Amino acid sequence: MAEERRLRSRLGEMLVVASVLGLLICFLIPPILQLPYSTPVVPTSPPDESYRVYLPSAWLMVRPSGWEVKLSENPDVSHGDFTFWIQTRNSPFLSGEWSLKEPEREAVGHEISFLGRSA
Repeated sequence: MAEERRLRSRLGEMLVVASVLGLLICFLIPPILQLPYSTPVVPTSPPDESYRVYLPSAWLMVRPSGWEVKLSENPDVSHGDFTFWIQTRNSPFLSGEWSLKEPEREAVGHEISFLGRSA
């Protein structure tokens, strides 16, 4: 008898929890689905060449407008580093190093195209 009561009590608790979760889901899903979302725009024209950054290692990148770039190199120009950032407080940044030395392991990649051009 006591075992049966405990089983009914647990079943009742599970039913209450499932009901509360169901109500929360019913109230939260519509506002989430109505959040504004815009699909990212794929550019149809080449980037502005004035934003292109060339490194001595023959690597290049087009920085976004509004981003600054700082390049530094070793006096013998064999290696250096770069940093891209937005001039705001706590801004995001991208930094890396470059080198003229040949890679020690072979790069693995696949040829791809973007907007009909090789990328």
